[in-house]
Amino acid sequence: MFRHGYDSYLFHAGQKDELRPLSCDGRGHVHRTRGTLDDSLGGYRLTLIDSLDMLALHRNFTAFYAAIEEVRSTVRFDRDVFVSVFEANIRVLGGLLAAHQLASRFQALLPTGWYDGFLLHKALDLGQRLLPAFETPTGLPYHRINLKTGRIAPREKKQTCTAAAGSLLVEMGLLSRLSGDMRFELAARRAVDALWEGRSELNLVGSIIDINTGRWTAHHTGVGAGVDSFHEYLYKAHVLLKNSTLGAAFNESYTAVQRHCLWKPTQSMHRNFQKAARRNRSADAWYMHLGDHESAHFLIEVDMHRGQRSPHGSIVSSLQAFWPGLQVLAGHASDAEDGYAHLLALWGRYRALPELFDVSAHNGAGSLLRHGRDSPLRPELIESTFHLFEATRKSTYLLAAKEMLHAIQNSSKVECGYAAIADVASGRLDDRMDSFVLSETFKYLFLTFDSSLPPAERSSLICADEQESQSRRRAATPHQGNSTRMPPITAAVGVDGSGRLDDLGVRADCLRKEEFIFSTEGHILLIP
Repeated sequence: MFRHGYDSYLFHAGQKDELRPLSCDGRGHVHRTRGTLDDSLGGYRLTLIDSLDMLALHRNFTAFYAAIEEVRSTVRFDRDVFVSVFEANIRVLGGLLAAHQLASRFQALLPTGWYDGFLLHKALDLGQRLLPAFETPTGLPYHRINLKTGRIAPREKKQTCTAAAGSLLVEMGLLSRLSGDMRFELAARRAVDALWEGRSELNLVGSIIDINTGRWTAHHTGVGAGVDSFHEYLYKAHVLLKNSTLGAAFNESYTAVQRHCLWKPTQSMHRNFQKAARRNRSADAWYMHLGDHESAHFLIEVDMHRGQRSPHGSIVSSLQAFWPGLQVLAGHASDAEDGYAHLLALWGRYRALPELFDVSAHNGAGSLLRHGRDSPLRPELIESTFHLFEATRKSTYLLAAKEMLHAIQNSSKVECGYAAIADVASGRLDDRMDSFVLSETFKYLFLTFDSSLPPAERSSLICADEQESQSRRRAATPHQGNSTRMPPITAAVGVDGSGRLDDLGVRADCLRKEEFIFSTEGHILLIP
């Protein structure tokens, strides 16, 4: 799947940012016709950069080398174009940093002496061009900035959503740690602090905030669009940057969300949902009954000050499907399974997860929204499926991944790539293949199936558990006692790419799971 999508992009749209799989050509930054959807386009070969670490993850270091050389020779950021700070950060800056770390870590699998760290210099160039966006009274960044001039977009709104302003710290923090220039981490951290300091007495943040005054202009909150990755990056920045303050903030925000945003349908609502599913010929599918147990639930939006006493409708966003995966990472696998059940059932109703769905409409039968009937092959539900399978090893999640793979192949595969679904009810396709389809959706599918194989048959760059256990035993030293912590792996140890152990007894040709995190864009970022 990845190869078909990636090769189609290179052949039909290689010099553009994204592939148009129905037109068999590329979408660039010059002719913008889709409003904010085009804010991610910057004329910097977005899909290529976003896909770099996936090539390494497949152990296709020949293609990884070739793609990095393409970036070296064709990508520049001094372009007179306004881009989303958020999208440029997670997709482009994150893609460059991930590729830099993997190229440095696995130099022995690349041409001798070839990699000189130039991707980090490109990341620094981009980071510096994004910094002027943070020059506001509160430190909360403007949404869009001109890469060449540093100017803010004309008539740019003075409001930004919590996710856009508060999901920059992982990439910006890593850029600072790798370069020694702390301006990036400090700017992104100031924005996070401004948002968290504005939380309500319930420890909930709003969804839209004024960047000049720091006052909330939209008080509804949840884990869907507008807020989603803020929660995610409190946790992941805590892990990546080893910051306990961020970890404590995440624990408070997590507890607040679970307490105040959780919504359980009544038994009659659940029956009506199942009746509606019969009309879609999906009611008898095994995955439609995961939500039958009484602890299954949805998370909805509520008022940040009143919580469940003041729900903000009952709309479920496809973006919130990341939450069970985050719960697994944070040690709440049981809660994750409960929340995942209804999301999978909703996916099963259309064999795709609609962007927006009203779960309480028609007394629980539910309803698509006119402006949220599409499904752009987002990764969030598959991401949670992967993490749940990794944590539980239950066949339920492997089967779910198989169903999703078949659905994408049967519904979205076209001659020139994979097309998003414009309407989940009719199956009509849309002429778009967002870069995250390659960088995340297919990555988590691949990793789910790869991790289900016996260790000797796995092909990903991530160490199998048995390899990790062997590495820990070999690396143990008397002064460590019973600790399972390992010495850090660096590119300087003896690595020859053959699969042999280095002089510490550590597998040098694979990544241990505790060595890295996945960014919100699915990039593999090594913990410095």
